[in-house]
Amino acid sequence: MGANATAGLSVSNAERLQDLGGTFDYVDVSGEGWYGAGANYAWSTTHGHTTWQALVSWSPGFRSNWFTAGYRGKTYTWTP
Repeated sequence: MGANATAGLSVSNAERLQDLGGTFDYVDVSGEGWYGAGANYAWSTTHGHTTWQALVSWSPGFRSNWFTAGYRGKTYTWTP
């Protein structure tokens, strides 16, 4: 149990909003305790062009448990 707020920075080589839509592969690592931190990298290749996005985040807060985790998977994002 706990409470927190998250702030992060995201960078990408996307040239327009639609480049961030569709299916992306991603990897994510994070750790939490008194503070939390995480990093995420996602990529998609369509028509021979790879679009990527990287995100780092930090979250001050109070948590009663401590853990680290890593993930890999696919995600789909709809964009207008």
